[in-house]
Amino acid sequence: GSGGGGGSGGSKVIDRDDSDYQHKLLRKIITAAVRAMREADPRGLFLNPVTDEIAPGYSKVIKEPMCIRTIEDRAEEMEYGHLTEYERDVRLMYSNCVRYNIGK
Repeated sequence: GSGGGGGSGGSKVIDRDDSDYQHKLLRKIITAAVRAMREADPRGLFLNPVTDEIAPGYSKVIKEPMCIRTIEDRAEEMEYGHLTEYERDVRLMYSNCVRYNIGK
């Protein structure tokens, strides 16, 4: 079957005092990821919130908009408690793009 990991003695239990360290590490990871997203989007297509002026009817189609700048702001404010929350926002940003453009 699928086994759980065996304890090889070297892993230490993270206590509450380490949560600050964990948050700082998470922030570093996300900051680097956001920088990579910005570099992968030289034209800035995903950088700012999409407006109906740029994309007619966007607000009617997309109920929860997301952009790189919002993700960046959330990371700076340490609103991400876990990497999966960051990942959710990134996936949302791309799925919004696909939903709007394919739905046209």
